[in-house]
Amino acid sequence: MIPLLTIWLERMLAIYPPLIGIYALYYKGLVKKEVHMGHISPGDKVLCIGGGPLPCTAMEIARTTGAKVDVVDICPIAVGISRKIVKHRGLDQQITIRLARGEELNCSDYTVIHVARQVQPRHEILANIRQNARRGARIILRLPHQSLRLLYDTLDRRCWHMDCLLANNNCEETSLLLVKQGGSLV
Repeated sequence: MIPLLTIWLERMLAIYPPLIGIYALYYKGLVKKEVHMGHISPGDKVLCIGGGPLPCTAMEIARTTGAKVDVVDICPIAVGISRKIVKHRGLDQQITIRLARGEELNCSDYTVIHVARQVQPRHEILANIRQNARRGARIILRLPHQSLRLLYDTLDRRCWHMDCLLANNNCEETSLLLVKQGGSLV
């Protein structure tokens, strides 16, 4: 329910560009914490899985770090809208947006992979990342707010327990950081 509401809201806001800046304020502090937690720098190549019509996370990462960011989404309408927004904001040289499925992506070229909280099918996307991400890749998993967790699919931490230790999670309420070591994530 929440993912559908978010998509609807972002489509409506895209019609009124002045409101995008107000909406993006919600992401500003959250992304700042994730950038710090994930040590994202200009030399990183970042993949954002699940950009939606308003790729606020990608825009904030690009704006604050200078890193190159690729955004993928499974919705052609969202991809079209987000390309226009990114171009209008002058970030189209730094951010690339494409239509793709997170569970089918080759993510081996990325140093940072950000997974939006609304992406589906989440477990398959995470399995693909676990299998294909490069050694040392930092994976940031956005979590739903505590009060809304029952409305989302749960992130089954047991599916990661053999492959993963949570790394430097100073914003564990909102995001988790995983780091790929060898053939697994830690």
